[in-house]
Amino acid sequence: MITYSILHRAEADRSTHYYGEQADDYYSRDGGAAMWHGTGAKRLGAVGEVDIKRFHAMLRGEFGKGVVAGR
Repeated sequence: MITYSILHRAEADRSTHYYGEQADDYYSRDGGAAMWHGTGAKRLGAVGEVDIKRFHAMLRGEFGKGVVAGR
């Protein structure tokens, strides 16, 4: 079952492993789970296959030059 959860910067290392480094789990067997999806990803320039290093940086709040995330 897929559940909703908020990912916090302080847990970036753990979240990167859980979401990014488990290529052989149930949800990613078809390959689609490791692809960027949605308008928000496109706005951040995140398209195609998920790069683990970039994913980790984004979890830490590092989205690239000129991009500020927040409320």
